[in-house]
Amino acid sequence: GVNVLSDKAFENICDAWLRKFSRSATPEWYHTVEPRAKIWREYFEGVPIDKINPIDIEEAINEFAECNPYYNKPTSRKTLKEYLNVIKYNYAIYCKACGK
Repeated sequence: GVNVLSDKAFENICDAWLRKFSRSATPEWYHTVEPRAKIWREYFEGVPIDKINPIDIEEAINEFAECNPYYNKPTSRKTLKEYLNVIKYNYAIYCKACGK
């Protein structure tokens, strides 16, 4: 797996989380969550996770609310909550590994 202490690039942590998540999630739930993770992965590609702050996440959510990255229409509240859950899980993995 990815050592989040040495490789903090968000996309690597996100990929590691998705691999782990895929082993425990139902196929239906995985197929809902995977595109949400992909959007975050692309949004924060190359950014170390410890450099992403709550304002960055809020700005992204506001952008997603105005224009869904897949459909170019406003994003539903339910989908925005799914986006937030995905980013929270990735932060939890990082913080647990770092002892934060």
